[in-house]
Amino acid sequence: DIDPEWFESLNTVMDDNKLLTLVSNERIFLTPAMRLLFEISNLKNATPATVSRGGVLYVNEQDIGWKPYMDAWIERSIEKKKPAQWQELNASPAIDDIAKSVFYNCFQTYFEGNAEISKYSRIAPVNDIIMVQTTCTIIDALLEEYLPTIKQLEEEHQKTAYHAFYLFAAMWAVGGSIGGQDDDKDLRDFNNVWKANAKIKYPEGGLCLDYFFDPQKLAWTHWSSRVESYVAAEEVTFSKIYVPTVQTVRLKYLLNQHVMRKRPLLFAGPAGNGKTAVVKDYISGLNPEKRLSATFNFNSFTDSAALQRNIESRVEKKSGRTYGLPANKLLIYFIDDLNMPFVDKYGTQTPIALLRQLIDYCMVYDRDHLDEKKFIEDLLFISCLNPKSGSFTVNLRLQRHFSLFTMSTPTLDILKTIYCQILGAHLSQFDQVFHKLTDKL
Repeated sequence: DIDPEWFESLNTVMDDNKLLTLVSNERIFLTPAMRLLFEISNLKNATPATVSRGGVLYVNEQDIGWKPYMDAWIERSIEKKKPAQWQELNASPAIDDIAKSVFYNCFQTYFEGNAEISKYSRIAPVNDIIMVQTTCTIIDALLEEYLPTIKQLEEEHQKTAYHAFYLFAAMWAVGGSIGGQDDDKDLRDFNNVWKANAKIKYPEGGLCLDYFFDPQKLAWTHWSSRVESYVAAEEVTFSKIYVPTVQTVRLKYLLNQHVMRKRPLLFAGPAGNGKTAVVKDYISGLNPEKRLSATFNFNSFTDSAALQRNIESRVEKKSGRTYGLPANKLLIYFIDDLNMPFVDKYGTQTPIALLRQLIDYCMVYDRDHLDEKKFIEDLLFISCLNPKSGSFTVNLRLQRHFSLFTMSTPTLDILKTIYCQILGAHLSQFDQVFHKLTDKL
């Protein structure tokens, strides 16, 4: 980001002299064809000398909006005959005219001109384009999973399934990041509004987030049907015990959908509510022939050089200046405590700036030869963030690449599920008379 200390040395380059003077007193004149281009989010730290020397082009996100993204997504592909190629190419699943019509109408019905979706307090900053990108990502993953099944249905049932897929994706894109001071109240308000406006009615009881759509039954199904029973492991330390709950099962499902679509994902929530446990449980079950994982914990001393060294140590040279993993493999790079790095006096966190550069341009600079770039492929970032510590938030220019989901503090029902299963597994080793004590205890 532009700050007055390093930028002061460019003032003579940017005025009519076009002269760069180095520390060694060497002078370099810019040729008429040369230009300096700075792509930044704001000029709040720039001096008047800097602003007066440059032409400023300001693009207001409200002027562009989310419609161009949606239009490009809906018109993204033509009908294909080989579904197996979708995941290999990371291409969006092909949709027909029925699906295009349904999705276009859904965006207009539930999103366009709907001020309700922006009024809720979020666990971290979220704008419209983040919600639209998340919606499209989840729909793509659902189509990749279920499109062959849907194609066998009658046309009316196909429309129902597409409509429900949109509802599922959009409710997580809009409601999945709700959190903050009044997160319970905001979540209840969102639930009431969403259920009231949904054309495909949700079951009574519980929140809309408690349900997923089963295209084989053409009905909403509670997530509890996917929660596996806890099986006590031999000789396991207490901190390693992991009990599946409705919350962890649905967040793991969303995580898997984002991995399928190779889109970054960010879990946010207070300390101790299981963010890291969900991610680590997911990556422990990866197929090493297709997906590898690496973990890096940020702290206040983490800088961009440390992050770059760690990433470069995980990849290998493929050809020329391109680095990555062996063919057909993906590295899931898990960054815990994303917002912990030190913030300098001008508001920049160097690891965050490097991450944004990596996601935007898939490249870093060779630190020994700064004129050379290293292009890094096959990398997917998954992160966790505690909004009550560190810098509280991260640069929105990085965060807008991530789908954001709140990991809320477990409710009493979830806590009872966890401890009942742990205690029940322990008491099952004793006589039958002790088995009934679990609920009472």
